[in-house]
Amino acid sequence: MKKILQKLNRLNKLKTQRGFTLIEALLGSAMMLIAVLGPLSVTMNGIKTITENKNRIIATYLSEEIIESLKNYRDSFSLLCKDMTFVYSGDGSQIIAFIYSEDGSPILVAKCGTLDISKYINLYNVQTTPQLTAWKTFLYKLDLKDLNLNQSKIFNAASDSVGSLDQGSFPTDPKLFLDPHTSCKNLYLHSNNYSCSSINGQTTIFERTVTLTKISETAIKVEVSVIYAKSSLPGMSDKSVTVIDYIYMR
Repeated sequence: MKKILQKLNRLNKLKTQRGFTLIEALLGSAMMLIAVLGPLSVTMNGIKTITENKNRIIATYLSEEIIESLKNYRDSFSLLCKDMTFVYSGDGSQIIAFIYSEDGSPILVAKCGTLDISKYINLYNVQTTPQLTAWKTFLYKLDLKDLNLNQSKIFNAASDSVGSLDQGSFPTDPKLFLDPHTSCKNLYLHSNNYSCSSINGQTTIFERTVTLTKISETAIKVEVSVIYAKSSLPGMSDKSVTVIDYIYMR
C-alpha cells in the first residue's frame, strides 16, 4: 500500500511539473510575440510616415508646377506685345494703327507679332496699352475674359466638364488656346514627370484641381490642390496639399 501511494505521489508531481512547463512555454511565446510585433509595428508606422511625407513633397511640386506654367504662359503674351506702339488720330480720340519694332511700319490689324487679337479685344480704345493687350489676350486664352469679379473656373476632370491641366495643356505657341484634358482623374508617372497621359504611364494616387478666380481686372487668384493620400475611414478627409498664388498683369 505504501508503495502504491508513493507511485501516485510521483505521478502527481510529474503532472504538476508538465503543467508548469506548458504555462511557461505559452508565456514565453507571448513575450516573444510582443518583443517582435512591437518594433515591427513601429517600423511599419515609420515606413507609412516616410511614404506620406514623400508624397506630400511631390504634391507640393505638382501644385507649384501648374502655377509656374500659368506665369510662363502669361509672359509669352507680354513678350509678344511688349514692342507694340500706337498711332493715334489727330485729336487723340482713337487708335488708328499699331507699329512694331520688327519692321517699323504701321499696320491696321491688331496683332501682337503673329497673334491676331483683334477678334476679342477692343484695341481701338485710347486706354489700350501693350501690357493691357497682353493681359486681355492671356485671359481670353484661359476663357476667363467674361468672368465677373470673384467668379471662378475649376479645372478638375473628376467633377467638372472643363477638364484637367498638366504641363502639356500650355501651348508653346501663344496663337493656340489652353488645351485641358477631358479625362484625368489621376495623374500618371512617366519617368520623372507627371501628366494626364496614360500611355506608357504608371497610375498614381495624385489628383489635381486648379481653381482660377478673377479678383480684379488685372489679377487672378490661382489655387491648386493635390490629393496625395486617400482616407480609408468613413467620414475622414483625404490628405492634400493646397498652394495659393496670384498672377498679375505685367
